[in-house]
Amino acid sequence: MKKITIILSLLITTSYCSYSQVTINEVCSRNGRIISDEDGDFSDWIELYNSSLSTVNLSGYSISDDFSNLTKWIFPNVSIEPQSFITLFSSGKDRRSTIDHWETAVYANDQWRYIVPVSEPDTLWRELSFNDGVWALGNGGIGYGDGDDNTLLTPPVYSVYMRRTFTIVDTSLISEVTFNMDWDDAFVAYLNGVEIARANIGITGTPPLFNEPAYEEHEAVLYQNDPKLIQGTFFKLNKSFVKGILVNGTNVLAVQVHNVSTFSSDLTALPYLSFGIADISTNYGPTPPWFDAGKSLLHTNFQLSGNGETLYLVDASSTLSDSVQFSYLQVDNSYGRFPDGSSNLRFFGIPTPDSSNNGSAAYSQYTLDPVFSIPSGSYLSSQQLALVSSTPFSTIRYTTDGSIPTDLSPLYIGLISIDSTMVVRARAFASSALPSEIITNTYFIDDISTLPVISISTDPNNLWDWNFGIYVLGPDAETNVPYFGANFWQDWEIETHLEYFDKNKTKQFEQNVGFKIFGNWSRSNPQKSFKLIARGKYGNKMIDYRRSEEHTSELQS
Repeated sequence: MKKITIILSLLITTSYCSYSQVTINEVCSRNGRIISDEDGDFSDWIELYNSSLSTVNLSGYSISDDFSNLTKWIFPNVSIEPQSFITLFSSGKDRRSTIDHWETAVYANDQWRYIVPVSEPDTLWRELSFNDGVWALGNGGIGYGDGDDNTLLTPPVYSVYMRRTFTIVDTSLISEVTFNMDWDDAFVAYLNGVEIARANIGITGTPPLFNEPAYEEHEAVLYQNDPKLIQGTFFKLNKSFVKGILVNGTNVLAVQVHNVSTFSSDLTALPYLSFGIADISTNYGPTPPWFDAGKSLLHTNFQLSGNGETLYLVDASSTLSDSVQFSYLQVDNSYGRFPDGSSNLRFFGIPTPDSSNNGSAAYSQYTLDPVFSIPSGSYLSSQQLALVSSTPFSTIRYTTDGSIPTDLSPLYIGLISIDSTMVVRARAFASSALPSEIITNTYFIDDISTLPVISISTDPNNLWDWNFGIYVLGPDAETNVPYFGANFWQDWEIETHLEYFDKNKTKQFEQNVGFKIFGNWSRSNPQKSFKLIARGKYGNKMIDYRRSEEHTSELQS
């Protein structure tokens, strides 16, 4: 029993490499902007490398982050060429399909049955069995105001409900399903009565009321003909889930589209349903000219922990051929083999999915975070702040304007005088290591307020730059209120650092979040509403703060 324990311990705490042809070459557990998947999501990813001079077929291989279940995700019939790479997303989406080509079964400009409801319609309207014969008949798009509508509606309009039946010859030939929706301002879509996608309204699984408004304005994009915007219309659907809904024969796609208010200047409803077909058969129509579903990428059925874990690769003979244990990674950093396929593991500040690590700058560690001599909070008088880094031969750079410290920011060489309320952000640098995390502290000097405070730190240019600052008019603003075309009307999101302080100015939590201007015509006011969004690309996918009763009452007050 002791021998078994020792062997397991070695497998779990070291990198295992039995000189196998295929190795886990690089791992990124906090993918913020490095590479997006076919849905536009920045999911975790794992790169494999074939070090041999022969093609390796991965059919029957498996990869896992659980030693008790080494066959957690099994590879399909896919090969790695000699001395080449393959990257799979560790997204939890569980995709391993092969596609010969794409076809479109439902087009926006098809004839649709539709209704502009003035009361709640029959709850069966989403179902295949519903008789829509009394509904109006019109070609899509259906809406008004953007010049992309074949069937014009007359405002005021709360919502429009649409149905389109289509025929499936053989569901077994469908490898992937993509629903495209160009909308203004919100929508929910259903296949045979089951919800498949929604945006900007309500709670998943709960159909919105006919007069329920969208959360905020959302502008349609197809008429703007911008490829980057069009990518946002793609909703890649879980194959197993959707194929459990679809049937051979007649099916129905039902969509409800909602306005942000009856005073809105436009409404757009442009739905498409497309299938990735496994063989060469042709049963539907060609895809629209703008359609680009991207590559059919591999996705595991598990996600990686940003705080670190161990990955295991098992070959087709059920032999553990490789494993890599990685620790906490900063956003957009990776950990892998240097050089490719070797037993030498390093951190990379510039990840290289689907390509060699050999030309990368590789590091054995991170620079230790700088330590602040005084914590965030409220002080009655001026303070002298000292910064310390424990990494030998390191330097500390800092800012006081909210921007991210870089290797060009002011060098810390002595005490920092804090004689008024100030945000100090610091980062340690060393030539032998990757930079540390950015440490942010807010100091309140002689502040007599008694309410909780949220401190938000970001580069001033993110707010005030004339061309891309989200708080200013910018070069394309109209001259009259509400200044349509202004920067603050764009769907732009900036990265910020959030600190929440209770009424005693004691920091309760902090994290990096997204920041967007929020609202309708209030955007034109000098004081604008905004919303904060937790996303994985900023470090955390949620704000995990459990308020005490005291703090809850503070916020409510």
